[in-house]
Amino acid sequence: MSLRYSQLEAFLELPNVIFQVQSIATTYTAPSGGTNNKFYADACGWDNNPLSPNYRSCIGPPNYSGGKAGGTVVTTYTVKILSTGTTTASTVILDFSGSSYHYNNDYGTKTITITALPPPLTLSKIANPTSLSAGGTVDYTLRLVNTASFAMTVDDFVDILPTTPANATYTTSSSKFNGVAISNPAIAGATLTWSGSFPVPAVQTRDLTFQVVLPNVPGIYTNQAIAHLGSNQIDTTTSTSDNVPATAAVTIQSPPLVDLLKSVNVTSPQSPGADLIYTIIFTNTGGIPATGLIVTDPIPADTDFQIGSVTTNLGTTGLTVAVGYSNDSGASWTYTPVSGGGGAPAGYDRVVTNIRWTFTGNLSQTSPNNTGDVGFTVRIR
Repeated sequence: MSLRYSQLEAFLELPNVIFQVQSIATTYTAPSGGTNNKFYADACGWDNNPLSPNYRSCIGPPNYSGGKAGGTVVTTYTVKILSTGTTTASTVILDFSGSSYHYNNDYGTKTITITALPPPLTLSKIANPTSLSAGGTVDYTLRLVNTASFAMTVDDFVDILPTTPANATYTTSSSKFNGVAISNPAIAGATLTWSGSFPVPAVQTRDLTFQVVLPNVPGIYTNQAIAHLGSNQIDTTTSTSDNVPATAAVTIQSPPLVDLLKSVNVTSPQSPGADLIYTIIFTNTGGIPATGLIVTDPIPADTDFQIGSVTTNLGTTGLTVAVGYSNDSGASWTYTPVSGGGGAPAGYDRVVTNIRWTFTGNLSQTSPNNTGDVGFTVRIR
């Protein structure tokens, strides 16, 4: 015959430093089909009012058939792991029946050893794009990976936006978890905090995504993120004893900056009839390649252009070049130099007013591929 009790408590003593009870589900075989959502079964309708004349007695109405519960008692605990460690959980059975109280008299104390392991979760961070030629919007992804055979739920995500070389700005209403829009984070200075319940199914990943605007200030913008499950920090490792946040870096490149350095082969005064050789060195000292580069130069006054004297030294730039000539100060570029043009001596053209070098390809910002030179020769009249 199954033992049944007017008052029954059957539970584990779980240390609240490691465990936080989320829910309890209890079943009894007496009465058949008896259930409970706590470990205390008030079967008979107990009077717990110390001022009542019926204090500590059954006054009803009963909560279980016959006013007693017991038999085989099975209690399932759902707990949250608050911290790691090994502990011992002891069983306790308290009951009231036959006008007396009993404390583990029937079964004695049972103990089990429980080891709470670190959460099998890691967090990574992805930025897209990772490089910009000016300020703009960056899509960030905080990715949780659950390697366990059971679901895990984190309590929050914390992301610290970059403040150097300048401040970044969160884009309102850009947050999503697993592709579904969620509320904006709480913002305190540069810290964004999304609080709530973020489940990650067994052996799956889940993403929290959001957008940030980076200013048009060149430099490397690095920000970091963590998550929390109880008091455990979730970062790039499963260890709870380290501090390794997930990071992502975005580079705002400085624009292309092409410097021109022009020189001539002589420094002393020259007489009419002397040739002057001009050289123009071009160098990209900016942060990204220069595209669509065009160099133009006017023919010095009182000189005649030497036919065939144009030079191009493109080195390792990978560029190609087309040379054009103007006879109307750059209004058009269809003129073809001719020997004796405009009354110049043979081999020279007095009609040429400007020279243009049009480059095809990208001029790198990285030495030695970022520099070349062009040149031409004129004759003093």
